[in-house]
Amino acid sequence: MSTSTSTSLLLSLHAPQGTALAQQVVLGFCDGCGGIGSRLLSSLRTLPDARIEDIPLQLQGPVEVKPAFDCPSNGKPSPVVLKNIYEGPSTSPAVSAICLNCVVPEGQQAYLAAALLAFVQQHHHHQQHQQQQQAGESQSQCPSPMLAVVAAMTMPSALRKGAHVLQWNGATLPQQLSALPQIPPTTKVQDSMLAVLLHAINTTGQPAVLIAVPGHKPGVMSRLSDSADTLHELAHVVEGAGLLGRAIFDASVAEGLSPTHNWFNSAPGGGELMYL
Repeated sequence: MSTSTSTSLLLSLHAPQGTALAQQVVLGFCDGCGGIGSRLLSSLRTLPDARIEDIPLQLQGPVEVKPAFDCPSNGKPSPVVLKNIYEGPSTSPAVSAICLNCVVPEGQQAYLAAALLAFVQQHHHHQQHQQQQQAGESQSQCPSPMLAVVAAMTMPSALRKGAHVLQWNGATLPQQLSALPQIPPTTKVQDSMLAVLLHAINTTGQPAVLIAVPGHKPGVMSRLSDSADTLHELAHVVEGAGLLGRAIFDASVAEGLSPTHNWFNSAPGGGELMYL
């Protein structure tokens, strides 16, 4: 099967040919506070008159990845899944959610972040140019999709209450998020995957918004239920902002998630890696 591909030095991300991508893209990953972003996007269901299409993406390169979470109700898990959310009879997704359901070694995280952003940008622009050709229009510069990164992160004591946001490269906050406090630019990011992702966003010019809630790095004996309140808090904020379209968080699906391996203790939490 031919695929749409983005390549970043050592890692590449592939989607089946014809895969659509919405103008609004939401990204959740296995953050260092219990994989809150990934668990949120793994636990979606739609409201009436909507549907979700799950499309596994192939991550290729010199790294072996396996799903971090398994959920019996969702079938066989995949390390990277694109969830296109459709409303009514539309054949174009209103929202595309990329669920990064895997943990990669710290040395590969920058390549993964670059591959993710390349996939979003290149796939979207290729799709727009194809539509222009089919309509007989001359090719023109296409606006970049809006990327919303959803996560839990360790925060300074002054920020450990409620959700916070931060914008890059001209991104516009949804009105429902405009009243939330901004994450100060002096904040130290101690999650290595989040740090390299935000660095890639900043350097590529990708319009993006970070929606983060306070979290804690799991201990050796932690269970997923220990961070359920953090998950529910993030879901409430993301849903309320309309970032999931006609999809909502399903707590019963989230409760059915289970780690496929002991990645909690192997996931690099990083140190004081960068400032926002």
